[in-house]
Amino acid sequence: MKKNLLFILAVIVLIFAYSEYKDYQRFHPDNANIKIAKGFDVNYHDQETVFNYYNAVEAAIIICKCNGV
Repeated sequence: MKKNLLFILAVIVLIFAYSEYKDYQRFHPDNANIKIAKGFDVNYHDQETVFNYYNAVEAAIIICKCNGV
């Protein structure tokens, strides 16, 4: 009975270890060839759109505070 229990426990541990290994391989692949850019584009976002977004968020926060939310 003790051997059966140890066998079942070993199988459970092996299944868990395999699952963790597959998750690790999913997020840390060996064949990832990611090139890191030397710089970044400062004009990636249109500044007017970004400012309009922040203004809209600030206006929504002010409206919520005025309504007591």
